[in-house]
Amino acid sequence: ILASFQHAKVYAEHASSAERADVRNSLCNELELLADDYVRGPVSDENHVQHIVAFADKMTKRHVRVLHESRFRVGIAQKAVNLYLKYCWCFGRTPHPPPHCPFDRTIIQMLPGCEDINFTQFDDVETYRRLATAAKAEAGSKPIAEWELVLFNEAQDL
Repeated sequence: ILASFQHAKVYAEHASSAERADVRNSLCNELELLADDYVRGPVSDENHVQHIVAFADKMTKRHVRVLHESRFRVGIAQKAVNLYLKYCWCFGRTPHPPPHCPFDRTIIQMLPGCEDINFTQFDDVETYRRLATAAKAEAGSKPIAEWELVLFNEAQDL
């Protein structure tokens, strides 16, 4: 949650601590439910994109009153979903890598033609598809999640 919400304006200014906690609890519950689809077997790229958009929409409907600009943005949703699935895979909950990786500032800056994208701000599926397409090109024959994990680990060693 911290990684998804850090540097992102998620809540409306008037949101109380209790309302913010409710959003975080809801996020955790929805991520666990969503992960079940990935445990059962591989999920296609397009189904993964649809899951992220549906996740953003579900969080918006449930918490519209306490969200910044009344919206849980796709950029924040993808970071939460992709990061959670990455950890599920790394900890052995899912036997295969997730379709994509968490697109944050570090990864986005490594994607040619995507440097202008801010994951905390974008809220459209086409921007997300642009990131996934660029990552797939950079990853080459590796799954995107494996490519990102190598980059992440190398960055940690610096």
